[in-house]
Amino acid sequence: MRAVRAALRVAGIAGIIGGLMDPGCTQARRPVLDVEVMPGVPDADARVARLAASSPWADVRRADESGAVGGRRASARVVLGDPAAVLASLRDRGAALALRAAGEALSIVSVRAPVQAAVGARVDVTAMVTDLPRRHGRVRVRLLDGATGTAVAVAESGDADPLRPAVSIEVPWVPARPGQVRLRAVAEWMGDGQVRSSSPADVDVHVRDIALAVDVLEARPSWGARFARLALDGARRVDVRNETRVAPGLVTGTDLQPRPATSRDVAGITLVGGVDALTTRDVARLKTAVQDRGHTVVLILDEVPGPGPWTSLWPHPLGATRTSGATMVARIGRHAWHVREWIEPRPATDARPLAYFDEGTPVLWGRPIGAGRVVMVTALDAWRWRADEDADFAGGWRALLTSLALDQPSPLSLRAWLGHSGDGQVVGLAVTAAPGVAVDAVEVTPVEAVEGWPASVPLWSGRPGQWRGTAPWPADRRIHLAARARRGGRVVAEDAAVIQVSPPALVAGWPDVVRHQAESGALAAGEAEAPRALSALRAALDAPAGERRYVTRTWWYAAIVITALGLEWILRRLQRER
Repeated sequence: MRAVRAALRVAGIAGIIGGLMDPGCTQARRPVLDVEVMPGVPDADARVARLAASSPWADVRRADESGAVGGRRASARVVLGDPAAVLASLRDRGAALALRAAGEALSIVSVRAPVQAAVGARVDVTAMVTDLPRRHGRVRVRLLDGATGTAVAVAESGDADPLRPAVSIEVPWVPARPGQVRLRAVAEWMGDGQVRSSSPADVDVHVRDIALAVDVLEARPSWGARFARLALDGARRVDVRNETRVAPGLVTGTDLQPRPATSRDVAGITLVGGVDALTTRDVARLKTAVQDRGHTVVLILDEVPGPGPWTSLWPHPLGATRTSGATMVARIGRHAWHVREWIEPRPATDARPLAYFDEGTPVLWGRPIGAGRVVMVTALDAWRWRADEDADFAGGWRALLTSLALDQPSPLSLRAWLGHSGDGQVVGLAVTAAPGVAVDAVEVTPVEAVEGWPASVPLWSGRPGQWRGTAPWPADRRIHLAARARRGGRVVAEDAAVIQVSPPALVAGWPDVVRHQAESGALAAGEAEAPRALSALRAALDAPAGERRYVTRTWWYAAIVITALGLEWILRRLQRER
């Protein structure tokens, strides 16, 4: 028994001395790869497991498993998903390797929409969809309100050609409310649930609740001006007045005196027929409206006009009349005018085409004068073919006038954006009054109370007619703002804006990801090429520092020493020894 006790005592004491003198040994440490799987990618755990199996030289974990692998920090970040989501993540935080998720998935590489739109007027949003499956099928694009997620429009393509790399889909949308509207486009492959929908793609459109004040002046009876006026009958938010001079001293219609001032967003447009019969007084009044008040004058030609006062509105010489035996199609927005007779004005440095025939010949021209613009319609007989089956004479005129109205500045324009200052993130505000709008004071207020915001945002004046201000960064929500300009205590102009706090969804394709990674000196590959990409990543990574390990500082070593000394003490007590 004494020998056993001695052996236990020697083992315990040797263990203590060994723990004090243990130099330790260096053990190689494997790198840790943090894999972040983007939302919308199915079987995320299985994909991470496949990456781990193809890289036995590293410890692979999902990005949200930060406690794994001994709590060690990642040696490299790997992002896996569809192109748009991957690029958005890379812009926030770089990654050594970007992997495109395997499987069929659509991508939206561009979304185009007008910068401005009018309430109640159709807008065409065009989405370019790529990465189509190599088989016949149809693509559907849904437009959602980016704030509420509710669907606002949908359109489908025809049967997609398996050999086509992309398809362009136009989605018609009619804005229902003014302000900054964020549209979110999502592309879906119809009839096959195995094809993933695209990542969302956002586009912002500023919608104006604009009204049209249209005056139609026929200096002499003109079929073109008359049918243009009739095309506006029943149009929403269009107030039409007309004056027709049937003969000297004989006038029908209303007196086209200047309209009373209003705080609403109203665009002034004058349609002029029989331009060669305009008087000097007519031209002076029209030029004043264009130059000083930013109105638009549309000259509707029915023949090559002779010389007269009208040439101060369009001083450039006109070309000869052109005729065609076949119908020519002019595109006014999405609408077709059928034309067989037109004038080709000679090129001028300050005139530019606004609309074309399908063959590329201009049919509408515009030139700026002061704050406004003069537009010339050179299609002489579009009204004559308005009843043709494929023609939309009335729709063309409504689209044209809406476009011209949106080109006119609002009496008061409010813009809001998210920015930075010395104190952090803020909301920047800019208010601009249009030329000719006399203003004493401007105020910007949230339509609904916002935590941390004053009831009225303080503004300071910069240039004449311009004001700036800042407000605290709001919580994650949309904020409706109203701006009012006052003169003599009366509101003379107003506007509204909507702040969308969250950033818009990125629009991108895989080439954009590859380009971003190349510029950053990082790697990008498809998930199928992951083993080769991981091998390249291994070569690019710095060797992790070795880890020194001490055998005598493990729990099992301590248990052996304590057990040996404890047994020796128990045996001594049993033999009644100290």
